[in-house]
Amino acid sequence: MNALYKLILITLTSITVWVVTSFRLGGVVPEDFVNSEIPVQQLTFDTFQTYSPTELRRLALKMFEQGHPDKAEFALQQSLARDPANALSVAALAQLYLQQKKIEQAQFLLKHSQRLWPAKFYQLQKRHVNKQAKKQLNAQLTNLRLQIKDKKELQTKIKQMKNKHNKQLEIYMKKLEQETLNAYQ
Repeated sequence: MNALYKLILITLTSITVWVVTSFRLGGVVPEDFVNSEIPVQQLTFDTFQTYSPTELRRLALKMFEQGHPDKAEFALQQSLARDPANALSVAALAQLYLQQKKIEQAQFLLKHSQRLWPAKFYQLQKRHVNKQAKKQLNAQLTNLRLQIKDKKELQTKIKQMKNKHNKQLEIYMKKLEQETLNAYQ
């Protein structure tokens, strides 16, 4: 009985606080949650839905896959209007522009996206560089194995090639890391 009384008291207090706060702030009406460009008389259940930037980005990707790039662009722009610092939405819009051959706009957005989330781009670029470097090294090692028949000479050449390759990769990674740190400043 005592616990039920406390629960009812907490519920009524919470409702009272919400009502007082909403009236102090000018009230809470359905028009607060929809696009204000639509007249109240024309509102339907669908127009009351609000999407987060993440949902808008997903919707944009779905629209693009269905062959509606204009709707996808609009959804991404809405996503950025709600959260201008969303690096993934910026990158998605840049990708859309690249596929539409709007190169200048895409390059600007990619640079902007990298400034918004440098650590993510550093990790993605590092992963991509490592994959490319491994492919290149494996191709060179295969060619080397075909050219040299002596086992000792082959082992020496492989060590030299791996050392040279690792030094080049290390230099590139330091440069990439420095660019990422500079993006934070």
